[in-house]
Amino acid sequence: MTRPSLRRFGRSQGRLTVVKMVAGEIHVRFGQIDTDDLVEYMQDLGLRMEDLQPVFDRYGEYLVDEHILMQFRRQGFPKRWAALSPAYARWKARHYPGKPILEATGRMRRGFRWEARPRSLRVINRVRAGQQRGSQPRWFYHQSGTDVMPARKMLQITDDDHEQLQEFAREHLEGAQSE
Repeated sequence: MTRPSLRRFGRSQGRLTVVKMVAGEIHVRFGQIDTDDLVEYMQDLGLRMEDLQPVFDRYGEYLVDEHILMQFRRQGFPKRWAALSPAYARWKARHYPGKPILEATGRMRRGFRWEARPRSLRVINRVRAGQQRGSQPRWFYHQSGTDVMPARKMLQITDDDHEQLQEFAREHLEGAQSE
């Protein structure tokens, strides 16, 4: 049985090789590990790096079930959402008394989903309440803003959110060691 050759990546420091990748780095000290085991480990790691869908599924769930809900609870974080215009605030108080910014029925807040693939993640919300067919979903206008409406971003990825993604990736890639 022939062993596939490993591509050269990372840098070597004598008997220490450092391989850097998204979410972490691997330190290998030759003499402490069997070469066959290293080849097998690197092959498994390569396969795990090709299919990051488990990472993106976890991160999508985190964004929809925690991050976005926190945005609605805090009315934006770290940047607070802009206040409603006085005229719209009066209209909303009459039609939806007590409802916070970006909420009337709660459909948009509850409408967030994610789509994960091996190399991508999309957070989506297709709620179009009160809009014409073919228009952008309502959250698009709130996320980006318009000429007459300031942006009120429901996805504001912070350093803590980046760290969460790195943790999910690290756990996924470290699974190559335990199997």
